[in-house]
Amino acid sequence: MYEMCAVRGWPPEKLVVGLVTSPDNGAGWVPFEVLGPNLSLLRRRFPGFGGVMGWEYFNGWPGGRERPWEWARHMTKLLRATGKGAEAADAERKNGATATTEVNTDTVDEVKLITPDNFQYYFSASDDGS
Repeated sequence: MYEMCAVRGWPPEKLVVGLVTSPDNGAGWVPFEVLGPNLSLLRRRFPGFGGVMGWEYFNGWPGGRERPWEWARHMTKLLRATGKGAEAADAERKNGATATTEVNTDTVDEVKLITPDNFQYYFSASDDGS
């Protein structure tokens, strides 16, 4: 999905990947050992990769409610380990040394996008008491 947004013209530095910060917050949680290689791939393909945002910071892993800031610290380590660091990326961008990717926009519309099925969202104040 990130790639499709970039192909459609959104600047990669303005696109972020949304992540669930704890398995307690939903089925979309991704373990760090799986997340690291994927962030590395995004950093290589998009030198201006915008970063990540965390859904439900208050109980982010690995520190949970007692130390939620550990999630942000871990994300920083993953992102900095996958690329050259913010300072080097900025220097390359200023020097015009960033990689470019050519995309055939004629074929973009031929790709059928997969969208999720409808769902019912429940929260603690739902009528069903959950």
